[in-house]
Amino acid sequence: MRTFITTALAAFISTLLLLAGTATATPVKGDVKWAPGHYYALQASTKDDASYLTGVYAEMATTPALRGVLIRYRWPEIETAKNTYDYTSLDARVADMAANGTKFILLLQHKTFKDTYPAAPAYLDDTEYEGGSYPYHSFGDAPSVVKGHNIKLWNSNVKYRLNKLITELGARYDSNPAFVGIGLEETALGTPANGLPDLTQTQVDGYFSNLSLVHGKIMSEFPNTMAFQLANFPKDQLSDLATRLENRGAGWGGPDVRINDPKLVPPDGAYTYYPLLSGIVPLTPSIMPNNHNYIPPGETTASTPQELLDYARDTLKANFVFWTRTWALHDDILSLLQDAPQTSDPAGGLDTTCPSTYTSCVAPTP
Repeated sequence: MRTFITTALAAFISTLLLLAGTATATPVKGDVKWAPGHYYALQASTKDDASYLTGVYAEMATTPALRGVLIRYRWPEIETAKNTYDYTSLDARVADMAANGTKFILLLQHKTFKDTYPAAPAYLDDTEYEGGSYPYHSFGDAPSVVKGHNIKLWNSNVKYRLNKLITELGARYDSNPAFVGIGLEETALGTPANGLPDLTQTQVDGYFSNLSLVHGKIMSEFPNTMAFQLANFPKDQLSDLATRLENRGAGWGGPDVRINDPKLVPPDGAYTYYPLLSGIVPLTPSIMPNNHNYIPPGETTASTPQELLDYARDTLKANFVFWTRTWALHDDILSLLQDAPQTSDPAGGLDTTCPSTYTSCVAPTP
């Protein structure tokens, strides 16, 4: 059996848990639709593909531990022009979940991972929004290789327009019992590409300050829906962000589960904050396809689905786990989720504790 956490790291996490236990969270949300468990994270490009969805729904029908789906929608997919909103796809997927007796979680993408996918609606390409977004490249890539786009959230006008979208979404979906969660994309900013200057500290600080304010808007417009943030980098912003999210009752999650990744573990990585926030806010890690290929430090083979689940459940204290569904992996994932430990309760063996920042949790019906 693998030893995932060294003695020193285990002691450190124990200290964090002790400190966390002394904190008293002030409840800020009530009657929250609470449906912890395992969710399929669908590939965004296939969310309207009838044959793909037929396969997904058939697998969910035979796998009780799959409680629903998480689907990414880019901002410009919903707001197609200024103050013009297209809910066709969203309405259809939420209706599918209601008909199947399962649940829907929206991951709103303000950052994309393909150079041809814009992160912001076209109308933001104007001076008052500083162009709305910037292309970025990943660490180690040539500056001319565009990995995707990220919004210029430090700009107050961009924040205002994102908040307007959230207001529209909240009015439409907060009261829907099948719509149980809304989250925002990962916090890693990316390095501006195509000769653009690096982000200034003022821009980075403004981005995260406004991100916190956006979560405040989510809290007010989705008072009965679980909300969360996928957080990974930059490390020097994570402590303040975790505190701000805790104060608002917003959950802490991440785009990856990579066992003992040195970039993510304590004392300053994103995994530091999961045990600190356990029982206080929702915890929502994601298991991506490349996580199955990651070889932990000191190991010689990649992690198995069972090991990834154990880490998410036991070390990260997950309430929700989002499993990306791909043809290469879905058989192994389904086999795991159909085992007795995951089928014995609706949450699939994950922590069902109602967060202390909620005055109450309710089981959504249908």
